Amino acid sequence: MNQISEGAMRRLDSELALQNLEAVQEFEKSSSRLTLWLLGLTVVLTVLTVVIAFYTVALARTPHPYGRFQGFAQDSMQALDTKTGRLCRTAGPSIPPPVPPLCSELK
Repeated sequence: MNQISEGAMRRLDSELALQNLEAVQEFEKSSSRLTLWLLGLTVVLTVLTVVIAFYTVALARTPHPYGRFQGFAQDSMQALDTKTGRLCRTAGPSIPPPVPPLCSELK
């Protein structure tokens, strides 16, 4: 009753094979588009990384507009000596010990 003839079976097999082939081709096309997008994104990110690295080096080499010392806050009594990396007192009232050295004492 539910038997399919030999010719119908071959036709069904060939149609399924054709559908599989079309699916594989569509997957390959989609995969190629995704590969191009990822390649473009990689190039953009690489360029941005190089630009950021360049500006980081360029900014690190330019002298600070306020000289060698960078204060932590406007009302702070301490500053960071960027040459030695140590904290030092700025001019102001005496601070009880332990007191970092005066910035003028660092050489």
